[in-house]
Amino acid sequence: MMYMTGTMRYAALNMLIIFIGLVFYVFLLNFIVIHVDLTWLQGAEAYSVFALQTAAGINATFNSTEISIAYASPQFSMQVIALCTGISELLFFAFLVLLIRGVGIRTKLKGLAVFLPVIFVINIIRLLAIHPLASWFGVQAMWDVHWLIWKYGMFVVLMALFAIWYLAFAKKDIIKSMGK
Repeated sequence: MMYMTGTMRYAALNMLIIFIGLVFYVFLLNFIVIHVDLTWLQGAEAYSVFALQTAAGINATFNSTEISIAYASPQFSMQVIALCTGISELLFFAFLVLLIRGVGIRTKLKGLAVFLPVIFVINIIRLLAIHPLASWFGVQAMWDVHWLIWKYGMFVVLMALFAIWYLAFAKKDIIKSMGK
């Protein structure tokens, strides 16, 4: 029979809590995307992207009814849907931070106050990159790259930000709580 040290039990319980929490996250995210009206956030993000791009000299038109941006060259349009808002990334990061045991709530809230705006800005940058990608590689290649960045690139960014949060904020609390 394998003997588990206190550290191993602590880590195993943390993993179980995170797993259960992430299952809950999937259900909550689906509920939010389907049942919560995010058009205000979609519109704010689409208009922010439009304003920044037109300030940079990109010929674009904003359609507030469809929450979309149409580009003249190359000719295509981008509709900002609920998942384009970064809501899944923001929730995922918040769940990871909130589910870690041994970290005080003040430390968790400080980390969220620092990193959630960073994730939001990174998402805006992701949306800003759509037009240059289409100009350089073509519209279809742009959508492929956009999908890959959203699907895998944002996960890597979130894991890196989580590691930074852990090392900068949480590690001291966890070590202190394990020593009790």
